[in-house]
Amino acid sequence: MMEPMQDINLDDYTDVVASVMEFKVEIFKRINSDIFIFTSFDQFYPAILLFIDPINKQIESGQISVLEGLKNILLHFGIYDIDRKIKGHDDTVLSEEAEKQMIEETFRQMILELDEIPIYEYHRIRSIVEDDLLSLNKKLKYYESLDFINRFKNNWATPRNHKEKTMRDFYLRTRDEQEVVLEYFLTGISERALYNCKHSLSSTLSH
Repeated sequence: MMEPMQDINLDDYTDVVASVMEFKVEIFKRINSDIFIFTSFDQFYPAILLFIDPINKQIESGQISVLEGLKNILLHFGIYDIDRKIKGHDDTVLSEEAEKQMIEETFRQMILELDEIPIYEYHRIRSIVEDDLLSLNKKLKYYESLDFINRFKNNWATPRNHKEKTMRDFYLRTRDEQEVVLEYFLTGISERALYNCKHSLSSTLSH
């Protein structure tokens, strides 16, 4: 049985871009595939902060809220100004609601590098891949209903003419394509969903 991973110590990370990236990697190591159970960032934030020391202890003791936990992480990395402004914005002090939106948006983009919660993209891609698999399975069943393909499957019968060669080639191509799509279905959807929801940190830093 695997040992549970230790909490992330916020003080181990400095206020440089490389350190932010390392911090993000550690967050995703701990949240792992559970990221796909969350239907909103409001659900996701508290789950993330459970792994981050001392933020988790401060929230548990009632010293700070989840929003303040996000803000303190931004402050730690020098992304958020103590006078209630986000770096790169003007000097206007933000209203409470505007500040909340700014903190959450900045945390998503600069720390998590996400624009969207990934579960919806995951299900969208999964639905497309499932349709592809059904279509390929239907094609394979058709080919396997043909007499020559049955003989080819059982004893690698040699095509006797151009028509049988074409049948064999289409059958093998469809079978290979099914294997590729099935592998993607089993191992690739999660990674692609995260990639599609990813925010470009470099574009944020350039503004």
